[in-house]
Amino acid sequence: MARAGAEVFHAGRVGNDGQWVVDLMKSHGVKTNLIVIDPKQPTGRAIIQVSSATSDNAIILNAGANHCISLMDINTILNSFQSGDWIVLQNEINVDAGTYVLAEGRRRGFITVFNPAPCPSDLLATWPLTVSTPDILILNETEAESLLSQITPIRDTANSSPALALLESLPNLRILIVTAGAEGAYVAVNSTSAGSSVAKVPALKGVKVVDTTGAGDTFVGYFVASLAKRLTELGVTELRKLDISEVEKAASLASAAAGLCCEKEGAMPSVPNWDDVIGRCGHV
Repeated sequence: MARAGAEVFHAGRVGNDGQWVVDLMKSHGVKTNLIVIDPKQPTGRAIIQVSSATSDNAIILNAGANHCISLMDINTILNSFQSGDWIVLQNEINVDAGTYVLAEGRRRGFITVFNPAPCPSDLLATWPLTVSTPDILILNETEAESLLSQITPIRDTANSSPALALLESLPNLRILIVTAGAEGAYVAVNSTSAGSSVAKVPALKGVKVVDTTGAGDTFVGYFVASLAKRLTELGVTELRKLDISEVEKAASLASAAAGLCCEKEGAMPSVPNWDDVIGRCGHV
């Protein structure tokens, strides 16, 4: 999000061994004053394996300090911001903290974004998304199918795409994005003027895939930064008032950024800068 030009505050915990991560984020413009150094737990670790055949990745997580966030921590963080600000959350912190962030954030009038990665087969048993629904849900095809099967175990797959079916199953959801790798992404929107609608945005053409690590995170960052920028330009405060075309533009930019990310190895080092993305996809 910072590389896409957004003002970003990162809140969370690292161990004494994680100062280099804080310094690296700070070097890219992320404000790190809300990060707590945990004296007892090590920094959370992601062990990334990349297939030599497909360049796809599989990740093993060791939670560490990520799972030691208290509700007091969260209240301190939320008190630093105000209604209309954005909260972006993944499924890598302790569940009680994560569910509280979504519920309390929405109650306070924040725009809440949830990317349920990793998405276990029993996600809904611990994350009550049908009750504490985020404003924006971003997930990949596998995660979408898993989540949908948890909400509606038996459904008619002939008449509804997973994106639209999920949107209809979570009526308080404003925007749903399902990323589809080389196929691009599906955008589903609940708007006050047009009701539920779905569209597809293409993937970036001509991508020479080296490593897919970080592509999903890059998509999320660029989508949020682009959509937030557009809301400000339009003077719009409610996501329901957005036309699907505006959401498509943000998703198209995010898809291009994710494609560029796949052309480099690593996670943070592979995230492209805004000018590079615009230069490659040719639009804002």
